[in-house]
Amino acid sequence: MSTSHPRIESAAAVESSCAPGIPWLLGLLALVVRLPFLTQYPLAWDSVQFVLGVEHYSVALHQPHPPGYFLYVHLARLLHLGGLSPYGALVAISVVSAAAMTVLLAYWAGKLAGNSAALATGILCIVSPLAWWMATVGLSYGPSGFLSALMGYLCWRLYRRPEESVWWSGITLGIIGGVRPSDCAFLLPLWLFCIWHKGWRPVLSGLLVLAVTTGAWMMASTLTVQASPEVPSDGLAVYASKYLWDRLPLSGHWNRLLHNLKYLGTGLAAMLMGGWICVFFARGNELTRRPEFLLLWTLPAVAFFSLMLMDQLGYAMVLFPPVVLLAGLGLARLQIILRPVLGTAFWLLLMGNLAFYTAQTIILPQREGEANIETVRAACEPYRTPETVLLTNGEWRTKEEPLRMLPYRLAMYLFPEVRVYRFPLEPTLEVTGGPNAGYQKQSAMVKPP
Repeated sequence: MSTSHPRIESAAAVESSCAPGIPWLLGLLALVVRLPFLTQYPLAWDSVQFVLGVEHYSVALHQPHPPGYFLYVHLARLLHLGGLSPYGALVAISVVSAAAMTVLLAYWAGKLAGNSAALATGILCIVSPLAWWMATVGLSYGPSGFLSALMGYLCWRLYRRPEESVWWSGITLGIIGGVRPSDCAFLLPLWLFCIWHKGWRPVLSGLLVLAVTTGAWMMASTLTVQASPEVPSDGLAVYASKYLWDRLPLSGHWNRLLHNLKYLGTGLAAMLMGGWICVFFARGNELTRRPEFLLLWTLPAVAFFSLMLMDQLGYAMVLFPPVVLLAGLGLARLQIILRPVLGTAFWLLLMGNLAFYTAQTIILPQREGEANIETVRAACEPYRTPETVLLTNGEWRTKEEPLRMLPYRLAMYLFPEVRVYRFPLEPTLEVTGGPNAGYQKQSAMVKPP
């Protein structure tokens, strides 16, 4: 029994291309609507590390944390030299990356299924809670989503067009390694699959381009590290042993598997919420008729996040492009199946629900959190001397003290002259913390003297 719908087939015949203005208008909308809601403070531990890296790059000092994110941090440094604040430069990269991802995915969806698919995909990129969150904070997950979309599109062209050059995709994959090295590993199997059928000459050419691109930024990174006399020779090895291998399910800690699956599931849910139902209607187009392409685009990351490491919801941004692309295609198909009135009602209900959830869980908490930070910062300002000791907790806020806590790492950043110690709320735990060493020490937490 055929699963195709006659009205879908006729619509596909009519909507064989996308109006060129739609993706660009959606990208502009994605940029404009987020500008009033960009964060002003580094609202995450890693954000502080990136900010410190923009000011003084040293992986050994966790400025930023390993593996260093060389190209990402140094792009922010260029923007900082152009006049933006260190954190403002990071946020600018995130919001522009989100807009570029919206343009690219809307264009791709339009090429696959016409204007309605382009519009649905672009709006989903804008109202997605996870995408909105990562577009407004200074973290590397925003560019991760755009680069995954760009690499997916370039690989799609390679897969469908034998004459397509492998150079641009090889360069892009090398750049991804300098922004988020793990994403390079996740996308490598898809790229190799798409160039393998071209013959040995294009394969060697592509591998050479990838090696040259990666080697260029790695050499620059090595020179930067050598210029820092405080770098320990075994710093990365110790980090890999303590923070990665010793906690992995594959090293015997199988309780981490449930932890990883919880974070992965939450990250995937935060992409589309109820919009996931649209993914299952994404049929009848060229992309879904190539399941091997979609599997190679997604399975490496899913396997790693499940079996190895998944500590941040933002990790899932590398999976966002294939998921939202399928959801946009499925939503366009649902509109045809449900006919104009019901289809439009479903479309508005879904988008409104996502927008409401984004406002309630992302926008309002961010603004409230920044207002709290400003309150505490202003109250502590008269006491920022080397003799002052600031006790804080590692969490953003607590029910007991909703307005009097600063995150430990953010407190170190805001008050570099003050000694900052972190302490737990539970009285049974020992008081732990670390002296605030400003920009020149690691952020390790030790017992206070």
